[in-house]
Amino acid sequence: SSPLCAGCSNLIENADRPEKIEIITINPMYFCQNRCIYCGNFRGEKESLYDPLPIIQAFMEEGMISDTCLFDWGGGEPIVSDDFERIFLFLLQKGYMQRVNTNAIKISNLLKNNLDNDLVSLRISLDAGNERSFLATKGRNLFRQVLDNIKIYRNETENLLLKYVITNSNSDEQSIRDFIALAIKLDIKAICIDTDMLSYGWNDYPDLLRFTEKELQAAHLLRDLAHENGLNVQIGYVWTARDFDTPSRDFNNIGHISELIANNECYELPENLSEFHRKRISEFSNGIMPTVLASFETLYQLMQNKK
Repeated sequence: SSPLCAGCSNLIENADRPEKIEIITINPMYFCQNRCIYCGNFRGEKESLYDPLPIIQAFMEEGMISDTCLFDWGGGEPIVSDDFERIFLFLLQKGYMQRVNTNAIKISNLLKNNLDNDLVSLRISLDAGNERSFLATKGRNLFRQVLDNIKIYRNETENLLLKYVITNSNSDEQSIRDFIALAIKLDIKAICIDTDMLSYGWNDYPDLLRFTEKELQAAHLLRDLAHENGLNVQIGYVWTARDFDTPSRDFNNIGHISELIANNECYELPENLSEFHRKRISEFSNGIMPTVLASFETLYQLMQNKK
């Protein structure tokens, strides 16, 4: 194994024929302008916690990275990081595919000017179809600004995936229908339907406030409307993370960045709530509250208003 991996809790020693890495997430800092109800990755500073480039270079030198590896930029908001442009250009020059997950509050000129390169793709989590649901979900009144920036990016590339993370703050039918109308107007080719990353996660988080039958029905409506209007649909992995029997397909092993847009239904949308979520909702109805109430600013304010 690589010396860089020594001490890692996920390290498997003496693995038979270890496969080369097909996807690497670059996630070195936790700063974001939004305050999304489903995410806590905004509490940090713009400065990176570490420099990913020496690690990436070492992996390359040791032949650990596949030629078709996808580098997936996350955060926080990656484009505001001081390290983004330096590493983005390095990977571009090496011929690697990159997907940048951005909130589109700001425009990166470097990113915009390289969107004609089919090594580069965007995923933008709009999470709303109108100003009301955007503010309720993302904690910032920046809906129009983000839409304007999406238009700028879309003028440069078709490799733009518009994402909708469904929570109880944006699962109303009007927001869903408005989102589809916007996607059509912007000539978006594909959308991603996802849910709160914590809805399958740790027992201490109040995911049940954001994942009920209503949210599942909203996901089905969003998928059906997308199909009716000729939009490709990707189902995010969090829907199936608690249900290993749900059919899924790994779309990370790709050879071309446009596959991130063209692939249809990478995971199946469940027809019913999982046993895990039904259990959580039942616990909540019986007065059993999660130990962490104020996970995120928006949720904290929501709980305060209910008291």
